[in-house]
Amino acid sequence: NHGRAIFQSVCAACHGFDGRALDWGDHDESAYVGTEASAAPDEVFGKILNGHPGVAMVNLRPFGEKAILDVLSYAATLPQ
Repeated sequence: NHGRAIFQSVCAACHGFDGRALDWGDHDESAYVGTEASAAPDEVFGKILNGHPGVAMVNLRPFGEKAILDVLSYAATLPQ
């Protein structure tokens, strides 16, 4: 629930409450937060920790490592 609370209050503004507001996949296959968190958790951990270069994505570094892991765990439960 901790990761859900952070995601819903910080991340959902851009990613949507279900993680599907942004789709960075291609025309054949979608890629949402849940898709990436399940397929490449180390990459998503880095993005949660540091933000994403070139876009207005905040980093969650001030929340601490446990919170980042909680958000990553929650993100992996979102629709793919």
